[in-house]
Amino acid sequence: MKVIFRDKTGPVYCVSTLISLETGKGFGCKVLAEIRNYLSSQKKTAFLFCETELLPFYRKCGLEILAKGDNQFYYVEKNGKTITDPNVIPGEVIVVRGKDGLMEMVLASQDKRVGVID
Repeated sequence: MKVIFRDKTGPVYCVSTLISLETGKGFGCKVLAEIRNYLSSQKKTAFLFCETELLPFYRKCGLEILAKGDNQFYYVEKNGKTITDPNVIPGEVIVVRGKDGLMEMVLASQDKRVGVID
């Protein structure tokens, strides 16, 4: 997917819904470990969007969860309309930092708004 940060647009990876029919057997953590291994060899940053109640699973898997103050994501629709409605945007953002330095730039900036382009 593409994101916009400080008037610069660029590609990132996005990991969406991870579903397991059998829970508690470690399948999800194994899948995430492989995803993380792949992403760590790539240049681009990756974002995972999830609901708050799933955070314990992602913490158990050792992923970095953005603090609420650093999670200022919004959506940009194809028509250019910006959506900041918290009922539309998932509550939590997990990040796998890429060699592109995007997260370092976001975290160092006063303005931490990152647009996800539809």
